[in-house]
Amino acid sequence: MKKIKGSQYHLRRSKSPKFWPILRKEAVWAVKPRPGPHPLRRSIPLGVLLRDVLGYAKNMREARKILS
Repeated sequence: MKKIKGSQYHLRRSKSPKFWPILRKEAVWAVKPRPGPHPLRRSIPLGVLLRDVLGYAKNMREARKILS
C-alpha cells in the first residue's frame, strides 16, 4: 500500500483544475473536493462555489456556516 505524503484535504490553487473560476494568485490554498464516485478533476467544492463564484461568503468559515 502506498503512503500519501502531506495533507489529503488541501490543494494548491495553482494546481487546481483550470475550469474552476478562481483567481490562482489570490491565495495559496483552495479546498480539495471530495467527489465520491465522480472524477476529482471534474468536480468543484461547494465552499469554492459559495465563496469565489457566487460571492455569498467572504471566507471559508462563513461558507461552512451557510452549508451547515
